[in-house]
Amino acid sequence: MDAARAMLNLNDQIIARLTEPELSGRVRLGITSEFASKLLPQVLGQFAQGYPNVALEVTSALSKQLITKADDFDVIIALTEQGGKDAAQLVNPVQWLELRQEPLVWVGNQDSHLLPSPLPLVMAPDGCIYRRRALRALRQAGIASRITYTNTDFSGLTAAIESGLGITVLAQSTVPADLERLHRVADNVGLPELGEVGVMLSTRAAENSAAQQLGQFILERI
Repeated sequence: MDAARAMLNLNDQIIARLTEPELSGRVRLGITSEFASKLLPQVLGQFAQGYPNVALEVTSALSKQLITKADDFDVIIALTEQGGKDAAQLVNPVQWLELRQEPLVWVGNQDSHLLPSPLPLVMAPDGCIYRRRALRALRQAGIASRITYTNTDFSGLTAAIESGLGITVLAQSTVPADLERLHRVADNVGLPELGEVGVMLSTRAAENSAAQQLGQFILERI
């Protein structure tokens, strides 16, 4: 798989330099912190190598903030509760495309299964889909919880979990290697299912050819 990606990357660079040597400009990318940290560094690196005259400006924020301020970005990767089903309700004049459905999972460190009640939670601020989904699921399951740490930054959240401050909810594909997916906590209490979220992409293709190219680049790799 790595060899195939390397070949694809090389092919993209060759094609870009032969067919679009003049592609330049600025692309303002808005993306949730979690996906910026885990999924896009390699993709953006490949894009930068293939299109060295395009300047990327990346902003990480909650999906709600990105969608509300959509006019500030050329390309957005955001999360929605129901994916394509509620994409038409997004506050944005451009079209949205669902990249995929992403399962949500409980995440902690190696000792998180021993955490006492009420269950300590490490969460993003109010307005985060993960936070809302976690609190609702715990309440419906009758599991007492309390938020012990709040941070908008993905690295800050994972550092808090590594330190034993609590557990959190992440998209399954973004769970760091040094953290664990949890199914149960103290006293063998099963954690509730969290469902999925939609990973959505919007691109102002008609207004920015560099943004169109980045959107296509992301679409082909995520």
